[in-house]
Parts: sequence; structure tokens; C-alpha cells
Amino acid sequence: MRCAIVQDYQVVSVQDLSEEQFAATARTAQAVVSIEGMVPEPGVGWMMSGSKLVPPLGTDETEMVCLQVYDPVMAFVRTFQRRFIGENIAWGITQQGKTRAVGELLRDVEYWMNKGSLYEAMQEIEKVRAKLLADPVLAASVAPFVTSTRLDAYRLKILQFLGMA
Repeated sequence: MRCAIVQDYQVVSVQDLSEEQFAATARTAQAVVSIEGMVPEPGVGWMMSGSKLVPPLGTDETEMVCLQVYDPVMAFVRTFQRRFIGENIAWGITQQGKTRAVGELLRDVEYWMNKGSLYEAMQEIEKVRAKLLADPVLAASVAPFVTSTRLDAYRLKILQFLGMA
């Protein structure tokens, strides 16, 4: 588990510890605090105030959240979209006249991706997938650019980025 090691009320290191390592470290440190899933993740120099970890004075917590959460998500989104667009161009989406149909079908997916909300984007991917399964004419009109198989692969990439697959 991800832990902050505290000495003299200050985080001196952040480490991934097994249960055995946690117990051993807890015997020698002032405190060992699980920071699993904390946003922003505490780092060296953070202070322990009571039972809470707080950033050093003068730290802009919003900027920390942007650096640790938003910026990596948006970098992932840009890479994801770049790949999708590149594949579609290589496969001839413009020549086949399917750019608008694909764009309109994926409008809500793109909206949530651009907002950095990958969970909402995954929900929209599932809605598009359901539409394709329910309407073979629609599915044929956007293939091979949007297919159930391709949507499943996109959902998996998002899950992998989120550390959920």
C-alpha cells in the first residue's frame, strides 16, 4: 500500500509497503499513514497536523491537483484522441464520407473526454455500444470506424489508465 512515513511531524518519504514492511516501519517511524487514493497525494515535506496530512505552507493545493490528476488525464486524452483520429484517417474516413456520422455518434464521449471525466466518457461509450447493438443500420453506417469491438478496446484503455484493469 502507498504510505507516507512521518518523522518530527513531517513526511520524510513516500513508499509502497507490504503489510510486513508497514509493521516494521511503524515500529521506527513517528507515524506511517496510508495515502492510498488520496488526491492530491501527499509528498515529502507535507506536515502532520493531528491525524491529517497537510501540504507545506504556501502550497497551492489546486495546482497540486492539476499536476497530479488533471494534467495526466488530459495528456492521456490527447494521446487517445490523436490515435483514434489517426487510425480513422488512415482507414479512409473522409473518403468514405463517414466523418460527420462518426463525430455525431461520439459527440458525448468526446465532450466528457475533453472535460477530463473518464468515468462519464466510459458511460457514454456504453451508450454508443448499446445503440450499435440495437440498430444494425447505424452500426453499418459507422463501421469500421466505430464498432462494439473497438469501443470495448477504448473502454479497456481507459480502465488501464485508471488502474482498474
